[in-house]
Amino acid sequence: MLLEAQSTPFQITPSTMASIVKGLYTLRPEWVQLAPALFSKFIPNILPPALESELQDYAAQDQKLQQDLMQNGFNRGDQSRKRAGDELAYNGSCTSSPSYR
Repeated sequence: MLLEAQSTPFQITPSTMASIVKGLYTLRPEWVQLAPALFSKFIPNILPPALESELQDYAAQDQKLQQDLMQNGFNRGDQSRKRAGDELAYNGSCTSSPSYR
């Protein structure tokens, strides 16, 4: 049932899902073997560490996920700057302040 709930986003709130998965892990750590991907979303270090030889595969998976999200209506927004408004905070503060001698 948890795998089904996980496949439908926000059917169960993320905090509730995290509590359930962490509770199951506390009761029966061996259940990780039944659904390692599910447990790894809520508990760190469940999966083995990434291998350098698999980095290209990870990058391809991430690109596919980004494409799928964009096709389903999730927009990336303005990528021209890291954070909107940063130049307002920095540019205006130095040039408009009066100089004291």
